[in-house]
Amino acid sequence: MKKLAVYIVLLLGLACKKEIQIDIADKPPVLVVNADLDPDSLFSFNLAQSQNIIDNGPIPYVTNATVEIFNKDTVFIEQLSHSISGIYRSPGLKPRSDSQYLFRINTIKGAFWCRETIPRAATCKLLDTITLKFFQGKSNVFQARLEITDDSAKENYYGLRMKRYFDIYKGIDTVLSEEWVTLETMDFILTENAKTKFSKKNLLFTDVFFRGQSPPFRIGGADLFDDPNEKTKKLVIYVTSYSKAGYEYYTSVNEHLFYQNDPFSQPTTLVGNIPGAFGAAVGQATKTLTINFK
Repeated sequence: MKKLAVYIVLLLGLACKKEIQIDIADKPPVLVVNADLDPDSLFSFNLAQSQNIIDNGPIPYVTNATVEIFNKDTVFIEQLSHSISGIYRSPGLKPRSDSQYLFRINTIKGAFWCRETIPRAATCKLLDTITLKFFQGKSNVFQARLEITDDSAKENYYGLRMKRYFDIYKGIDTVLSEEWVTLETMDFILTENAKTKFSKKNLLFTDVFFRGQSPPFRIGGADLFDDPNEKTKKLVIYVTSYSKAGYEYYTSVNEHLFYQNDPFSQPTTLVGNIPGAFGAAVGQATKTLTINFK
């Protein structure tokens, strides 16, 4: 009986819980900017405000700002118009490759300035494809061999992504779907870059390993053809050239997402290019390569 009483006391002690109140300072909201500037699209900025960590309300979009575009010599070019949900777009103007722009975002809290360069799309081609029976512990890994012609006269920053378009069979219905592929590679250019490891869906790398040459390298994905209820129709490879600011911003975003569920990791600082605000205006240019399947 004494032992039973001891066990009951222990169980009651373990079952007790104490609610601890954590006082989190409510800091003033900060402007958040999200802008991908690509020659194939209109100028577009998405503006919002930061939220407190315990705020579960809707995203506080900024709808009463103005976004102005200047050329590198600070000559006014155009003002973007607000459309919906904090999105500001140009009526018809698109970024030009190898051009530098100056942006001014005017809000009730003041003006925010940003200077960004739009790179030229990479010269690349698809050399061949192959399916490996076994690769890095996975079976039936589809690989594509690429070649990027690197411009050795300047620093270059790249990103690789691959999207899969496939049919899903549900009874008598067929649903067309798409997804970003988790990339597999053992290529030196990609695996030796410390920043690349933080995301397998957007492999980011620089031309530091090119040494003025254009070595071919492979990227691929597993489980693309194994599900009998799905049929892969095509794969689209996105080869993106980033500005230096864009490369630094997205590598910091990938690192932040990589560690976000690790309670023992150090906070990752997001590297933006707009002083006084979060986010970035990213210059980029994308070339696509499509692989169709019957």
